[in-house]
Amino acid sequence: MNIKKILILLSAILLLITSCSLFQLIEWGFEEKNDNSIYPSVVLALAGYDENNEVDVQNSKRNQSIRILKDYVSIYLVPKDDNTKIEVEVKESEYWYASKAVFTCDKADDRYIYKPVINWKYDVLRKLNQPTPVNMVVQLTVNGEDAGERSKTLNLRSINECVFAMRDGERLIDFNMLFAAYVNEDHPLIQQILKEGLETGIIKSYKGYQGGKEMNVYAQVLSIWNALETRGIHYSNLIESSQSSPVYFSQRVRTIEEALTYSQANCVDGTVLFASLLKAIGIDPVLIRVPGHMFLGFYVNREHTKMEFLETTLLGTEETGLKEELTQFLGVESYDSFLKAIEKGKERYEQYKDSATFKMIDIKEIRKYIKPIGM
Repeated sequence: MNIKKILILLSAILLLITSCSLFQLIEWGFEEKNDNSIYPSVVLALAGYDENNEVDVQNSKRNQSIRILKDYVSIYLVPKDDNTKIEVEVKESEYWYASKAVFTCDKADDRYIYKPVINWKYDVLRKLNQPTPVNMVVQLTVNGEDAGERSKTLNLRSINECVFAMRDGERLIDFNMLFAAYVNEDHPLIQQILKEGLETGIIKSYKGYQGGKEMNVYAQVLSIWNALETRGIHYSNLIESSQSSPVYFSQRVRTIEEALTYSQANCVDGTVLFASLLKAIGIDPVLIRVPGHMFLGFYVNREHTKMEFLETTLLGTEETGLKEELTQFLGVESYDSFLKAIEKGKERYEQYKDSATFKMIDIKEIRKYIKPIGM
């Protein structure tokens, strides 16, 4: 055997010994999950969530639920020696930046779970309008020695998909509050709609609750309703998610730009759009969620002692009705459909208010931990 072959053989033996040595040092890999989907809307909505600010019992329960929802990726590690120094590096991809963490596993043969902090590229996530697979690659270093790489295919969902519930074992966790992430009063198109509302002549300016008169609040809401009807916004019953999931329950929500561009809105689209407009003028909106449907609530006064309701799916209809305190608007374009929308909203509220599935998502309150996704 010549020298060259001997060197090659020795190199192979050395590599095998090194690999065996590292294998003996640690066992590691990605934790298996029933669904490897990640929802950009969840990532963006909870980007600023700080569970350490939650102190009372109810919020502690919320912490636990959100912690489960944010469990995007987990890595298990079983070291073979005490005080094993670990370095985990998540490689950069199109959707997140590289990140690295260093820690020590104290006891041999214990099973440790590490959840990487993913440095998301938020602007890229906002533009993701269809599901796409992406590989996450993780490199491990053990006591300064390279322990190899592992990869896992994740399914990034569309930004339009809103998670409203999640299956965790035998229980179902409610996440209807995540619909609030689609309420975005800072969207540039919101000011354009408000301008068109003023052009109706119903009001001279938006004042929110200033002045203390409930009729002024109704007038502001009517002006927005009129502006949306003038734009031709109408109901479109497209609600299904683009993909099924054994773990997550989600619904497709159009962005504000999509709803206004295509003049279509389902019950959720119309409600979050209208809530965005009300929030922008200082009127506090509430998303009312009932089985298979959503409609709008809004406080008529600053003290929040009176709430009115609005069925946004009636945008673009020509229903008629009568409400005594609104008779001063008779003759105003869109008055009839606005009136019917209020009556229908009240009817739905009375129908479901005592139901266990009735959910009220107060935007002012929910903003303490659910932020707009900014699209």
